[in-house]
Amino acid sequence: MKILKILNKYYDETLDLSFNNLDIGLVNESHIKILLEFPIDTTNKELLIERIKKYLLASGFQIDFTVEVNVRINIKKTQGETTPINKIKNIIVVASGKGGVGKSTVSANISTALSKQNIKVGLLDADIYGPSLPTIMGSKDKKPLIKNNKFQPIVRYGVKSISIGNLVEEGNPIMWRGPIISNTLKQLITNTEWGDLDYLIIDLPPGTGDIQITITKKIPVTASIIITTPHILSGVDASRAINMFKKLDIYIAGIIENMSYYTCKKCNCSENIFESSLFSTQEICLKHDLNFLGSLPLDSKMCSNETSNGKFYNAYNDNNVSTYYDTIISKLFRIISKIDSF
Repeated sequence: MKILKILNKYYDETLDLSFNNLDIGLVNESHIKILLEFPIDTTNKELLIERIKKYLLASGFQIDFTVEVNVRINIKKTQGETTPINKIKNIIVVASGKGGVGKSTVSANISTALSKQNIKVGLLDADIYGPSLPTIMGSKDKKPLIKNNKFQPIVRYGVKSISIGNLVEEGNPIMWRGPIISNTLKQLITNTEWGDLDYLIIDLPPGTGDIQITITKKIPVTASIIITTPHILSGVDASRAINMFKKLDIYIAGIIENMSYYTCKKCNCSENIFESSLFSTQEICLKHDLNFLGSLPLDSKMCSNETSNGKFYNAYNDNNVSTYYDTIISKLFRIISKIDSF
């Protein structure tokens, strides 16, 4: 029909989205159904529908169309000869070359935001030596059940999660050698009853050692995300992580800059915390031809709530932190949706 041909020519500048490759159909003469391959929050979905209606009106269609936008996450190609794990469509690893940049907090918020958008998401804490996700997610006092010889993930805020921190007593040191850690991580991934997942987010430990190599060589990874700060030392180590993923043939979806600035509550003025350097995030993106996914501020609510038994979730809901994350997530998963499907 003519309307479908017109829609196939539509390009949405806001989402950088061409409609010529989308699954578009007519339910009836006034009801259009569009299927996206990436998560989209309610606000952006409503705005997209309005832009589509305006485009159709400008194209000469006077009917008051009903536009239905749904999401279906497809399985994307992974590195080398790896193939997807049963029931897990895509695995996204979150990495940093350096500790203390807020990687686990970002991983938790990305997972929570996806769940809010009705995406089936799991979260694996791969930081064996310093597991922090049980504290951030408010599950540190919970132990996973075992059923049919498989761990049953702990569900918080709609996110299925598992961590070595849920298996050992809090405060006990984990003094394992590389091979034991590597085998433990593989078991946490493959011996957990995840169910059907659109995305499994893996929070990697800092650095470029055994754990990173084990996961990225033996686990099918759709894409990686690098977390850094504007500090020069963080930038240097982020570059090391980037080079590691390139050598391992892992697609890098982009870089998120955390703790970019602080906004004063009293005067509402924003100030950079770290001085800019040759290793600024923008420079790193240019040097390595990577996507800059966005900046996150140092937010006092996040700082005070992320270690308070899962109350970070309330901080995420209650202030403008959600706006920053929604913007970054929208860009991130639109980029991932462009990876070739299996």
